[in-house]
Amino acid sequence: MFVASKNEDEDYYILTLAAIAKELAIRGMDSADVLLALGLPLNWLANQKKDFAEYLMRKQEVDFKFCNVQYHIRICDVKVYPQGYAGIVAALPAYKGVHMLADIGNGTMNTLVITNGRPISDRMYTDKIGVHQCVKRIYNAVQAECGKLPDESLIEDFLRNRTADTSNRILSVMQMEAEKYTQEIFDKLSEYEYDPEMVRLHIIGGGGCLIRNFGAYDSDNVEIITDICATAKGYESLYILNAEKQEVESFIESASVEVSETREAVEESKQQLAEINEQIADKEKRYKTYEKKIDKILEAEKDVEKVLGTIRKNTKPLPTLRGKEPAIRITKKDFEKLMKMAKAAGTLSKLNEIYEKELGKLKIQIDRLTSQLGALKDKISAFEEFVDWKGLKKEFKEFIPKSVIRKIQRNKDNLAEINSRPKIIKVKSKEHDEAI
Repeated sequence: MFVASKNEDEDYYILTLAAIAKELAIRGMDSADVLLALGLPLNWLANQKKDFAEYLMRKQEVDFKFCNVQYHIRICDVKVYPQGYAGIVAALPAYKGVHMLADIGNGTMNTLVITNGRPISDRMYTDKIGVHQCVKRIYNAVQAECGKLPDESLIEDFLRNRTADTSNRILSVMQMEAEKYTQEIFDKLSEYEYDPEMVRLHIIGGGGCLIRNFGAYDSDNVEIITDICATAKGYESLYILNAEKQEVESFIESASVEVSETREAVEESKQQLAEINEQIADKEKRYKTYEKKIDKILEAEKDVEKVLGTIRKNTKPLPTLRGKEPAIRITKKDFEKLMKMAKAAGTLSKLNEIYEKELGKLKIQIDRLTSQLGALKDKISAFEEFVDWKGLKKEFKEFIPKSVIRKIQRNKDNLAEINSRPKIIKVKSKEHDEAI
């Protein structure tokens, strides 16, 4: 029985639990954390997606019995994707020109036009002409033409295998109705501008076997996807891709914040370095003044020996008292000369000591800031390397927001700016979850 909304009763929920139980039984398990990836018809997705997910997530932890086996599951997440589309998403890059996807399910046929691998959002359609409608028509036709009430399982066997265990008369009626149904499918596709000579048609879903068995079509231009698990595999692939995309976006967002903070730290460090350079330049000016004074003293020292020789000649010995050091007599003028030379020697030593001490402090600050700047550069480089790692940036280009792309470019520009900053003055003397 076809139900337009899957969350109107408990049937779909119970079938989902049964499917989970079968998957767990295959793996010899009776409990697991479960991630559900499933689908809805294209045109129903926007309106029913949220309610459908809540319908399946209404109870996170579920205990139930299936085939006399007790199961315990925890539904961790539910993602809802477009039916049919999921089954071909992996092949989209190879779709050149105009293609049309027809997903023929039990209740509906979902049609989507694809141009050069890109789905056209305003050209998707949902029609209630699924396989169930074909079964009903055959049932009514057999009743009207033959006066019989065929079991639905008989009709389903016929549609699946082109034959069934019944009379030729009934088979003939079923054959005619099935052919009418498939023709109606192609008529409906024609309304959506399907042209066998211009458009490549892809048919997926349970209705594919009806087209194969009873439809009139060119097999060179129509692909019937026979893998009954194609859509389910597509759901799983989309879930994994979406999870990877979210992980990358989350990293990029957090990294962007960190890089932004790093950029501010870089600017602050550059400002501090500029201030230190100014301090050094200022001290250099003062030291030049000191050096000029020292130079005068050093220049004067050239005549020191001569002056000392003259002073020695001018000194006169004095009588030495018993037990006392020898003494001499010196003129006041010579004494003042000696004092001046001694003072000059002390001044030179003191100036050199101050010079070395202050420049030593500045060198420590410069080394610390240089090391800090190097660490900040490494952070930005690591961010860029991650985005480019194994082509992640290229692979996720269509998913990464443009704002993040702009942030990445700004980070590159910032790194280039850091590398080109002015030279610093150097001081002489761095268990796997299951997708159902």
